[in-house]
Amino acid sequence: MLLLQEDDNAGALQDFNRAIKADPSLQVARFNRGLVYMRLGNFAEAGEDFDYSAREGIYLKEVFNLRSLVRINLGQYEEAIKDSERAIQLDASNYQNYFHWGLALYYQGRYRESARYLSEAAQRQPGQPDILLLRGSAFSLIGEYSKGQEDIEALLKLNPEHGQAYFWLGYIRQETGNLPTAIEAYNSCIHFDPYFKAAYINRGKILMENDLADEALSDFRTAQQLDPDWEIVPPLIQEAQNKLGGGGMFGVFRKWLKT
Repeated sequence: MLLLQEDDNAGALQDFNRAIKADPSLQVARFNRGLVYMRLGNFAEAGEDFDYSAREGIYLKEVFNLRSLVRINLGQYEEAIKDSERAIQLDASNYQNYFHWGLALYYQGRYRESARYLSEAAQRQPGQPDILLLRGSAFSLIGEYSKGQEDIEALLKLNPEHGQAYFWLGYIRQETGNLPTAIEAYNSCIHFDPYFKAAYINRGKILMENDLADEALSDFRTAQQLDPDWEIVPPLIQEAQNKLGGGGMFGVFRKWLKT
C-alpha cells in the first residue's frame, strides 16, 4: 500500500502527480499522494486525496485514522472526532484513533473529555510519550495535579531532557504553590527547549510576584521576541516596567532562585 520511502517526498509527489494525471481513478496513487502531502504539511491537499479514498471505499481503516489528524491540523475538530469514531469502529485496537480523538477534544478546551480518550489510548499503548504529555497536561488543566504529575514524571523517566514535560511540571508546582521548585522546572524547560515561550511567561509571573521585576521583564521580553504577536505579553511588560519605576522590595527571594 505504501509505495514511497520516508525521505523521498518531493520525488514521490512528482511520480504520483504524473500517475494520477494519466489515470485520475488510480486509487493507490491517490492514497499515497495524501500521505506525501501530510508529510509536507499540505493538509488541505492531503484531505482531498483522503476524501477521494473514503468515497471509493479503499483503505478505510487507514483513511479515517489519517484524515482525523489532517482535520485536527486544519482546525476541523468535530470532523476529526467523527473520523476517529469511524476508525475505532474499524480498528478498536489502534491507540492512535483514541489519541486523535483526545487531541481534538484537547484543542477545543474539553480537557476532562480529552483525558478520558487519552486514557483509552494509554491502555492500548502504555508509556507512549505523546500520550503521557498530553494527558498529563489535560489533568493539570482541570486541577487533577497528582494525576498530571504522575504522567509527567513518567515521561521524564523515559526522557529526562523533555523540555515540555518540565514546563508542565513547573505549571503543577506553580498552581500548587511550590514556587521555588516551579522556577527550577521552568529553568529546565528553557534549558532543553529555549524556544518554549510559555515557560518565560510563567517564570516571569513568579518573579513578578516576588519583587524581581527586572528579571521578570527580561523573561517577558524574551517571550515577545519569540512571538511578537502574542497579545498577553505587552501588558506584562508594562506591568513589570511600572513596578520597576515604583520601587518595591528587591531580591527577597534571590537566594532560593540561585540554589
